[in-house]
Amino acid sequence: MTTAAAKGEGGRALGWRAAIVGAGTLVSRLSGLAREMLLAALYTRVETDAFFVAFRIPNGLRQILAEGAISSAVTEAGSSDIVLIAGK
Repeated sequence: MTTAAAKGEGGRALGWRAAIVGAGTLVSRLSGLAREMLLAALYTRVETDAFFVAFRIPNGLRQILAEGAISSAVTEAGSSDIVLIAGK
């Protein structure tokens, strides 16, 4: 197989993978639209506002804490401080 042929096959595979990601994104957006339309049809404005506020707080905390990334960074910094203090 020549180099040009190998690049052509890789390009098609890359295109196929990009199409799969694009299709997944489209499905996600359409299901989000359907969810919003269903919420708007079933509940009042006050009820939907309360629903969104109730989910904003835990989602914000998850984003801030990045599923443990900050806690692991703090643990690393704290452990080095403990070693320095214990070494005195």
